[in-house]
Amino acid sequence: MMQQPLSPVPTEQEQQTQQMTRTMQVMMPLMIAYFAIVTPAGLGLYWFVSNCFSIIQQYFVTAGVACVRRRS
Repeated sequence: MMQQPLSPVPTEQEQQTQQMTRTMQVMMPLMIAYFAIVTPAGLGLYWFVSNCFSIIQQYFVTAGVACVRRRS
């Protein structure tokens, strides 16, 4: 016997949220590229390094929280 998982029909608000997410995934890289071209190189380098540092920092914070949760 075959079973098909039941998936609820998305509401109008969920559909709008999904559309907004798709739009942001396209527009944000374009906006960042525009700002990188228009602004001085030093500022672009600062943004890049700062974002890389923030990503690494978030990785370690998230890993630390997960480790603490496993211990308790």
